[in-house]
Amino acid sequence: MNSLQVAKQIQYLLLARTWAGTGSKVFHDVKITPLGAGDALEAGTMPPFALIHVTTRGSDEESPEKKSAVFEIELCADVPNDRYMEAAMVGGVRT
Repeated sequence: MNSLQVAKQIQYLLLARTWAGTGSKVFHDVKITPLGAGDALEAGTMPPFALIHVTTRGSDEESPEKKSAVFEIELCADVPNDRYMEAAMVGGVRT
């Protein structure tokens, strides 16, 4: 497997994730991108969404056939009338 295939599997799992008890999807969208959240928002991505970044790729020094990669998942949410994004961070009530 290469890093893109692993990222696509992470994307699939995040898109399939639902809230317990409601069955509602956790994320509207999950993208594999080198872009930051600001670029995704400008592209019209609706929160809550997740961005998957492959930040580092490399090989093991002792066994070069073994590859490694570091993935970052950036979670983005928005709560109307929450100027400082506190409710999104601590799970506040959406009104």
